[in-house]
Amino acid sequence: MKIQPFYILILCSCMLFGCSQFNGRPSGHTTATIVFRPSDCETILSCLNSRHKLSRKELKAATKTASQQYDQNPNASNTLELICLSLHPQAGFRQFRSGLKLLDQYIKDHPDTVSGLQGLRYLLQRLNQERAARWRQSMKTSDEKEILAIENKELTERNDRLEQTVEQDQTRIEELRQQIDQLKNIETIIKNRDH
Repeated sequence: MKIQPFYILILCSCMLFGCSQFNGRPSGHTTATIVFRPSDCETILSCLNSRHKLSRKELKAATKTASQQYDQNPNASNTLELICLSLHPQAGFRQFRSGLKLLDQYIKDHPDTVSGLQGLRYLLQRLNQERAARWRQSMKTSDEKEILAIENKELTERNDRLEQTVEQDQTRIEELRQQIDQLKNIETIIKNRDH
């Protein structure tokens, strides 16, 4: 079936006429407001972004305030704030671990928000494993340094004892030489008497 150019012209005219009447907004209607509610994962990440420059002292104060608010009212907002602060780069290992536990509990309590938070949880668990591995390695290195220091001390003490033994042996050797020289002198004196 062949479409006549006349029909295409009418269709284009109708579209242009309709668009000119519409002008982008329907007449007599108000504009719709779009409400954006960030996910819990986005809330934590934006919190980290806004607080990443906190010093250790400022972080401690912010954590104390957030803990008090959480104790008074453990709602989602206060929980996410406390989780955010526990993930801060200045946070200690214990605070980080308590934040992971709090995140696990939050995921259990809010199964509808699991998708983004579960990915964050996996990422943080991996980070925790790396921190633990690095800590074990530093402890191993520390233990190795301690063992080497003990061995070094033992070798130094042994070396000192050997040096003392060498000095004592040299003193004995010198005394024996003197005794030998004295005996030779005595022998020479005896031979000279006999002749």
